This record gives sequence, C-alpha cells and structure tokens, in this order.
Amino acid sequence: MFKFTCSLLCSLFIFAYSEPVNMLSLQEGTLPVKVPPTYSGWDAQNLLDDSPQSGWACESGHIADNVFVFEMAEPTTFERFEFDNTSVDAEKAGAKEILVEVSTTSPGNGFIPVLETTLADKKDGQSFPVISKTPARWIRLTIKNNQGSNEWTELFSFKGFAERPAIPKPADISGIYETSYSLFHVLQ
Repeated sequence: MFKFTCSLLCSLFIFAYSEPVNMLSLQEGTLPVKVPPTYSGWDAQNLLDDSPQSGWACESGHIADNVFVFEMAEPTTFERFEFDNTSVDAEKAGAKEILVEVSTTSPGNGFIPVLETTLADKKDGQSFPVISKTPARWIRLTIKNNQGSNEWTELFSFKGFAERPAIPKPADISGIYETSYSLFHVLQ
C-alpha cells in the first residue's frame, strides 16, 4: 500500500509541476497587434517563430523607439524574458536598450513595466528575470536604441517564459441534433 501511495503522490507532483514554456510564440497563439515601421520581409512575427536565425529589422533610419504590442491567446504571468541577436547582419544594428511592459486591460493602455535591460551585441539566449510577476494578456516591447548603427535596428527572437495556463474544459455538446439529412447523436 505504501509503495502504491508513494508512486501515486510522486506522479501527481510531477503532473502538477510544469516547466515554463515560451508563451511569446506563434505556436502558443501569440500574435503582433502593433508593429513599428519594418524593413520588407523582416516582419514582427519573426520575433515569435522560435528561431534565432529569422528576425525583425526596422525601416531604414527608424533606429530608435520601435514599439511592438503582442497579444496572447490567454492571460499568463511571466517569469523571465529572453532575446537573441547573434544573427544580426548589419554592423552595430543589434537591439540594445529594451523595455518590456504588460497589460491585462487592452492593447492600448494599462501597461506596467516588468523588465528594463541592456542587451549585449551579437549574443543569443540573453535571459532576464522579470522585476515583478504581473499578469499579462498584452505585451509591449520597446526597443529604445541599437548598438550604434545609424541605419538599422534588428532583433531575432523575443521569448517570454511562463507556466502554460490551464486549458478550460469545453462545454458539453452531447445531444441529438436534427439536420436536413437525419438525426445526429453526439456523445462527448
């Protein structure tokens, strides 16, 4: 009996604890809803594709104060953010000073700062903990400047790690449905 109970409790503990995942990912349903002027083909969704080889670049000359807003499918609380910029192809174009803010109000207001940092030039996996664990549905990323280029600012990944929110149980659709063909019986 002891062995069974211990196994069951260990299984429940492992099931209940989950590693943080990148919630700022296209795969998790996050999408850009506001993007700054962008160089052709270097779109904001490249920041969310989980690849450090594809990235975003500003429109030529628009190197400072580039603001993005991303919307997630479900609210979550971030633990840390991570940035990649090894693949920057223009000298000194990598994003440098960064501000990350979150909101549960709307994509236009209610933002609270959760991270302000400086990125190293040409380095992937730059990870920073949040200054406060604050619930978020919208994330505003401001790239304040770059490493010194007068023409381009680039960033290759923006990741936000949090526990994946619980998926709500869908409503029960069991029943009998009348159609022009026949009655359909659905058991969920």
